[in-house]
Amino acid sequence: IDVVLYTSLSDTKEYTVTLTGAADFAGYQNVSYKETMTYTKSADLPVATVTDSNQKVVTVKFDKPVSGLTKEHFYHTFTGWTAKGIFEDAALTNAITSSEKVTTVYVQFATDGTGENPLQAGNVDFHIKAKAGTEIKDNWANKFAGADFTL
Repeated sequence: IDVVLYTSLSDTKEYTVTLTGAADFAGYQNVSYKETMTYTKSADLPVATVTDSNQKVVTVKFDKPVSGLTKEHFYHTFTGWTAKGIFEDAALTNAITSSEKVTTVYVQFATDGTGENPLQAGNVDFHIKAKAGTEIKDNWANKFAGADFTL
């Protein structure tokens, strides 16, 4: 469940969350849910890991939701070999915009067309820039520092 807040939460303050009237796909009503939580602001920088790769797509996971992503943040081998697109799904149908908050990114370098830059066989240097027009940030405005990988 995503909840849009119209005010900022205060660090170390307790908040009570109550959920009522939720139904599952079969239409069964859920019992009321109530929980008290303490909000803690995160000061940790976002961290990225590569979870899968092939010649066409590299799968990147961030340890918390980030926004500001563009295809220009990602390149391999040479800085000019940037991604063709970034997507939120493995089918590469839902492109990511820089305003979206995501934890998993499918970075596409090649399709079946010509004039592309697929990842070559063997070890490949893969990079995520900290800034490429926009900065990659988490929900607490902590900036991603960039990352370098050998795939």
